[in-house]
Amino acid sequence: MESRRVLIELYAGIFLCTIAGVVLGVVLGIICGGYAWWFIPGLIAGAFTACYQAYHIYQSLDKALGSEDGKKANNYMTLQSMLRYAISAAVLIVAVLICWQAFVGAAVGLAFLKLSGYMNPLVRKLMGHTEERKDFNQLMMENSEKSLGVVSEEEDEDDEFEYTFKPIGMKDHKK
Repeated sequence: MESRRVLIELYAGIFLCTIAGVVLGVVLGIICGGYAWWFIPGLIAGAFTACYQAYHIYQSLDKALGSEDGKKANNYMTLQSMLRYAISAAVLIVAVLICWQAFVGAAVGLAFLKLSGYMNPLVRKLMGHTEERKDFNQLMMENSEKSLGVVSEEEDEDDEFEYTFKPIGMKDHKK
């Protein structure tokens, strides 16, 4: 269920970015007028495509991780990724055929998926998800310390061992 919650958080982030983008589009439309209003439909189309891509990644990963054969799973993920790129390209091509403002809006809307991932800690706080999740680096550090038997900081202060730095490839020279 953790993956479904992350998907919902991605949707919320895309929604927040879309609201900010529509406000920006209205301001641009008021200031520039004319074809600047095409930015908003392009932005919304790009945001819907970003939501579809998030769901498609979720479904594809679920299916690939359930597969027994690693090679088939790898090929499946490659094909699904290419499908997402083709859909993004189609949205951008249609937008550029309309006008360049729609193209810019669609490109910004497609970028909301990535931006939503970066905004995830903020979205988690806004949604009230307060439990702490450790990131990959924290987990790696904890596991490596346990496997190496690294001493705590208090015990480390009592250690009288001198640490020296020796670049790789440097020869020992005796005087």
